Amino acid sequence: MDATKSLAAANDEVIFNLADNEAEDILIQVVGAGSYTLQLQVSADGVTYNPVQVIPVDTGTATLNISGPGTYRRDALAGKSAKVKMTAFVSGGPAVVTVRTMRWG
Repeated sequence: MDATKSLAAANDEVIFNLADNEAEDILIQVVGAGSYTLQLQVSADGVTYNPVQVIPVDTGTATLNISGPGTYRRDALAGKSAKVKMTAFVSGGPAVVTVRTMRWG
């Protein structure tokens, strides 16, 4: 599954399905300068979402908040759906977020 969306205001989000057999791992690419905070949030019921840590591929240090361009990953998550949500937006251009779920092997 691939999804791309431009997020430019607080509470903008891109929602995607985790119940798919192909949704074992998540890759998130963020492009665009600005001052913003994004979070990967997951839900077991599709209604209540909770933030989870992601790992920037360039540093390998887990973080809850994405605050700039880069590529981030997350291991398999059991759940119904997930979203990348802009939890804060201060200034600058939009963050273009591309999410890809995949199965390895």
